[in-house]
Amino acid sequence: MKGKKKKWLIAGGLAVALCLIFLVGGQLRGGAALPSIATMKLAKGDIEKSITLKAPLEGMDKAEVVSSLHCEVVELKVEEGDPVAKDQLLAVLDDKDLLLAVEKARDQLELTRFQYQEGLKESQRQYAKIKEGLAAARKQYERSQALYEAGSLSLQELEAVESNLKDLENQAAAYSVSKDSVVLSPSQNKQLSIFEKALEEAEDKLAQAQVKSPIDGIVTRVNVRLGRFADETENKSPMFVIEDLSKLQMKVQISEYDIGEVAVGQKATITADILGSKTVEGQVSRISPTGESKSGGMERIIPTIIDIKEESGQLIAGINAKAVIHLAKSENTFTVPLEALVEAEGSEGGEAWQVYRVTAAGILELIDVTLGVENDLQAEIFSDRLAEGDTIVTIVTPDLHEGMQVAAPEAAATEAEASHE
Repeated sequence: MKGKKKKWLIAGGLAVALCLIFLVGGQLRGGAALPSIATMKLAKGDIEKSITLKAPLEGMDKAEVVSSLHCEVVELKVEEGDPVAKDQLLAVLDDKDLLLAVEKARDQLELTRFQYQEGLKESQRQYAKIKEGLAAARKQYERSQALYEAGSLSLQELEAVESNLKDLENQAAAYSVSKDSVVLSPSQNKQLSIFEKALEEAEDKLAQAQVKSPIDGIVTRVNVRLGRFADETENKSPMFVIEDLSKLQMKVQISEYDIGEVAVGQKATITADILGSKTVEGQVSRISPTGESKSGGMERIIPTIIDIKEESGQLIAGINAKAVIHLAKSENTFTVPLEALVEAEGSEGGEAWQVYRVTAAGILELIDVTLGVENDLQAEIFSDRLAEGDTIVTIVTPDLHEGMQVAAPEAAATEAEASHE
């Protein structure tokens, strides 16, 4: 009840199902009838809190096989219900245009490689000549510089020799060289890389003409027909849906108000019409880290996965099932209906709670209690002032107050027995 407002439920039948209720009244004091109240004898029992959710069963591993190829389906290898293995062939597409595209891309790459290799041979010959000329020009420059310093050569003649040397050096620098051999330039390597990638893409598309299963499983949907294009399925559905039905799960939506009490690893009880009175065990396996908007309201929901942990031999994918997630349980403890709880005076947001106990003399007294496990009907209570057999008011109304005189529990029980006879 922490952080909750008091629930006022008019549920007479509910209280009867939970405990023995006495409607106390008819006793007179000074000619006036004492107030009628609903009570119960405090007794120990069990209480459990759970969340009930509904969702269809699905395969734990699921693959939707699609194709972006605008190619005709020429062969179908499977039907709905067929078991398939990973990489098993599902369908064959018309690949004539894809083969032509591969051949064109390969020819383009091979032609470019040949041209570049032939160009390298010629470049290597030219580079060798330039190197020879460069070596001779360097020697000539050294001799000319010595003659210039000796006054036997003019500055203009020296500059002409130097200019020839620089020209040959620039020519040599224009070549891409590695270990004294001419290699392809960066732009040529980039062009080859582009053509290689184009060939890879063409070959990948050709491979996609053989439509294969990405997982082991069962073919649960076939949305493609012979003669239709692979990328034009009905309603844009996947060509095939493959599910691993050996393990089932439920994808449920849990309210943001309840998700704080749900944790990975919690047990769940799974029921379905196909099981009859049987149940199977489930377990919370994954909780989404983000919430989503709930249709038609401000409330947020959190997608959560519940794995089916037992093999029933009856459950199948696609049918609706119900999961009861067991959040908390307490055994052999005192419990009261939610209607019996009174928010203590001065309490803010349900921080402190009390119950009314009826004394043997028929006087109401407020007992401070601490709450434990709660569900939609009951709450576990703790107090060192309560004992088994105490009479507790089960439906608290605004007119009740501490010290109020009501019919003594013993008298109420006698009256009830007499009227029953």
